[in-house]
Amino acid sequence: MLGQFNNRSANGLGGNLGVNYFITRYIGIGVDNSLGGATGSGNLGGVFDSLQGNLIPRHPIGTFLDSRYLYGNSGLHESLTRLGLRFAF
Repeated sequence: MLGQFNNRSANGLGGNLGVNYFITRYIGIGVDNSLGGATGSGNLGGVFDSLQGNLIPRHPIGTFLDSRYLYGNSGLHESLTRLGLRFAF
C-alpha cells in the first residue's frame, strides 16, 4: 500500500487482514484491519491503523456448488458502500 491516505503522505509497507463469519445463509459480520506507512526506519509517526466492522447481507443465486451470491457491505467508519457479484469456491 503506497500513496496518499487521509490527506497525508503514508508511503511504506502495509497490509490488510479481514475475517467474515456468516451467522445465517443471508447475513454475516466481518472485521477488517489495515496497517500501513511502516518505513523500516523505526519511525512510527507515519503509520496508520484502520479497524472496520461490516454487516454483510447476501443473497445466494441458485443451488450451484460454487456458491454464487450477491454480496454487499458498508463499513461502519465511513460512508463507502460496495455491492457486487462474488464467486466463492
